[in-house]
Formats: sequence, C-alpha cells, structure tokens
Amino acid sequence: MKQFFMTTTLSQYLQENNLQFLLEIIYSMQNVFIVSEEEFQVWIFRRAETNQFILELQDGNLNKILQIFYTAENVKIDEVKVWFENSTLFFPSER
Repeated sequence: MKQFFMTTTLSQYLQENNLQFLLEIIYSMQNVFIVSEEEFQVWIFRRAETNQFILELQDGNLNKILQIFYTAENVKIDEVKVWFENSTLFFPSER
C-alpha cells in the first residue's frame, strides 16, 4: 500500500465527531481492487437511521462504485463527504 495522508483539518473533524474509525475503513479499502483502481475517490458517510450508516464510494463523475452499511454509536454528524486523491484524504474545500 502507498503512503496514506490526511489533512489536519479533517483529522480534527473526525476526532471531534467520533469518526476516527472512518479513516481506518477508507485506508483498509485501498487494498480492494475495485477501490484501488479509482485514482480519485469521493467517500460519503451518511446516517440512514439512528445508529445505522451508509458509506458510499463514488468516482469523480458521481458513479457509485460501492456501498457499505455500518452500525456505529456516538457519531455526532449526519453526513460527511471527503475526497481521496494522491494518497491524501481531505475535505473538498481543501483542494
């Protein structure tokens, strides 16, 4: 696996909202062929129900690559979108 970086702003946000596990998931998914083939990745994590969430990977053209369902407690947000490009995970506003 290549090196994996994350912006300080995103790191703080994930920590403040009990989303540190999201980094681990996205990092581990880079070993999945269908994911690693995407040079530009859009990851959307959104609440489906109280403790049920959907993590979706899209390419840069809004095509859905995969969708994963998760159960998580104490998550403080309803949705977050991050981009992964050039081994770096960041908010779209940080590009």
